[in-house]
Amino acid sequence: MNKSAPNIILAAGGTGGHLFPAMSLGKALEEKGFNPVFMIDERARQKFEETNKSGWTFYVIKSGGIVGKNLWTRLQGAFRLFLGLIQAAFILWRLKPKVVIGFGGYPSLPPLLATKLPFLRKTLRIIHEGNAIAGTANRLLSRLGATICLSFPQTKGFPEERHTQFVGMPIRHEIEEIPYTAPYHAPSLNEKIHLLIVGGSLGAAAFSTLIPQALSLLPETLRKRISISQQAGDEYLLELTQLYTSLGITVKKISPFFDDMIDQVKEAHLIIGRAGGATVAEIIAAERPAIFIPLPAAAADEQTRNAEFLSCREAGWIISQKKLTENPEKLTQLLQDILESTEILTQTSHALHHLSQPQATQRFADFILSKISEPSTTSELT
Repeated sequence: MNKSAPNIILAAGGTGGHLFPAMSLGKALEEKGFNPVFMIDERARQKFEETNKSGWTFYVIKSGGIVGKNLWTRLQGAFRLFLGLIQAAFILWRLKPKVVIGFGGYPSLPPLLATKLPFLRKTLRIIHEGNAIAGTANRLLSRLGATICLSFPQTKGFPEERHTQFVGMPIRHEIEEIPYTAPYHAPSLNEKIHLLIVGGSLGAAAFSTLIPQALSLLPETLRKRISISQQAGDEYLLELTQLYTSLGITVKKISPFFDDMIDQVKEAHLIIGRAGGATVAEIIAAERPAIFIPLPAAAADEQTRNAEFLSCREAGWIISQKKLTENPEKLTQLLQDILESTEILTQTSHALHHLSQPQATQRFADFILSKISEPSTTSELT
């Protein structure tokens, strides 16, 4: 970390789906001679501190939601956003960054809105939308003129008159390397099938109850071929281990957090998970077939749109949590169809390969440098 280098602010918070792409971009920008400084919310503090191996400076900024809630909650959210705006304005005035980059979610609003203040108008403003449909915060910022960068080539929700720049999703270099260090090979009909279940911070509880029901309905011969790794809360660890063992399923690892996620993805023949933008991008990059169960609470149902981007291109499968809750056999039948004819896994991996967008992190970093190099770095936000 070079304290004398020009500062670039990266604003992200909430889930890892916003935070980790920002950190991937931060590393690329640091390698290009800039000093990444992060503005996050309280929810992201623990994740950031655990993964901040570079010792980057960060600030915890107040923020809150203001849509789809009762009046009192919206007022509280608006007040927290106002406090965050004051915090962000003071920090930006001190750091004088070249660029402020928002990765969606309400935590990105205060620093980007602060750049409307007269003494910050020369600061370049960029937003990155990681989903196939724009989130509330990014839609607002786009209408105020921020430069729009996209993870999906066709993202809905932005004004038609606004130009967008497709850059892809910044992801970890280790994920991008998987097709080269561990090319995908579907299991033969006699091999063990490694099933990786990742629920993230908003999915582990539902997956710990619904997916075991579906697996229990598989034929015994197929269950005995499955080796499973699953993210689950502490309260489910013993129960899941005992259940899977009783079903003849080999338990490889059940844990709330995988510190060996790269190795888990390398070994996976099939992944079951949510469909956040970062998750979908990493599955595409790793070329690992996946069944997506979109988060039902997502505000604009963006996870369904993300999963549909793959399913309509025969590069993945999608099943709603509602349908899974009503009838676990829908997932059972899908798993049986996939695992009893593993040629479809190979075809799906090939489809993912054709959708891959390598070097997205570098492409995004290069685009930012090109904007900085333009004669005027004043954004369209006026």
